Amino acid sequence: MHAYIHVSVSTCIRTCIRTDVRTNIRNSTRTDANIQGGETHRNVAQVLSRTKDRRDDSKHHKVRRGSHINQSSQGCQGRRNATKPPKVNSQTPTVYNMTTIQNVAIAGASGDLGKPILEALIAAKTFNVTILSRKSSTATFPDPVKVVHVDYSSVEDITAALQGQDAVVSALTTVAMEVQLPLIEACIAAGVKRFIPSEFSADIDNPKSSTLPVYQPKIAVHKALKARAEAHPGFTYTLIRNGVLLDWIMAQGFILAFDSESPPLFDGGDRPFSVTNVASVGKAVVGALQHLAETSNRVIYVHDLVITQNQVLTIARKLAPQRTWKPVVVKTEELEAQSRENYAKGNITLHSSLGFLIRAAFGEGYGGEFQHVDNELIGMGFQTEADLEKMVDAALHHALVPGS
Repeated sequence: MHAYIHVSVSTCIRTCIRTDVRTNIRNSTRTDANIQGGETHRNVAQVLSRTKDRRDDSKHHKVRRGSHINQSSQGCQGRRNATKPPKVNSQTPTVYNMTTIQNVAIAGASGDLGKPILEALIAAKTFNVTILSRKSSTATFPDPVKVVHVDYSSVEDITAALQGQDAVVSALTTVAMEVQLPLIEACIAAGVKRFIPSEFSADIDNPKSSTLPVYQPKIAVHKALKARAEAHPGFTYTLIRNGVLLDWIMAQGFILAFDSESPPLFDGGDRPFSVTNVASVGKAVVGALQHLAETSNRVIYVHDLVITQNQVLTIARKLAPQRTWKPVVVKTEELEAQSRENYAKGNITLHSSLGFLIRAAFGEGYGGEFQHVDNELIGMGFQTEADLEKMVDAALHHALVPGS
């Protein structure tokens, strides 16, 4: 669905999410009461606590960017944008000066997240970028990047390709998570100083989200990274969590199915969640590489906004007053149960994982709204409600105007 699973937008996401979630899943839960128009709130994704009914309408209209609203980046206050204390290993790794990070290799650069990360690395103009590509790949890339074809099943082959690299960024898809284990071993063998795995997801450390089967491959990578970093202090890592990929998912009609008369509102649509645009994910990668000591062997949390589905619905009604939407409530608990049933039958696909992803994004207590973010720490700003409105306007145009 999201930042959580990086697969082809045109195939899995558009087919599975827009068809199954907006149609099949919605139909199975039509016994829930319709949500009437006019309520405003912040959009959805993954959440930490139930939205309080006593919040007034003015608060419902706000898009929470943390304490940076109407403040300079130097005035960070409040828990949402307070820098989260580093989760470092008991054995402090060697700290490398930023000037040593010059050569960066990226795996999965042709993917939906790999492309904006590659663009950000190039735009930084401080890195020599090398792309690791499968030997069978025919993907092409812009100058001045160097492309090296590798056999991801061979630690020796990857090690040879990583000679001289200071950092490696993985943007591999979730279905290729197992590739990261030999990639980690190759990084250590080649003397790579920093590894950024293909995390880019929800708060997987959340007690509830961490139990979802769809996240177990990422958790296995976390454990491997911690163990290898403890054994090899010169090798460090950074996990980047960014919540829902806002512009990516907005365009697919997932946050709100604009072309449906009865779009689903997960658990009512009032639960806030952290969202990040794909370009900002690229900036987060660059920021982590530019702040080595601060991001060593830990998770960093970033987001552009905190929103809800009903917030987006309110904006849509303002921009398209001629359109009538009568949303229906869909229970994330039921969707999770459907996914668990599919997994129990051995049906483990993106389609069958949707219930887990939706549960992590919209379920109560699953950590969808990041309580602390590290935007300031790595030099990232926030976006505004005006930015959100522009994205909703573009998504509306795409959904409602034929041929757009």
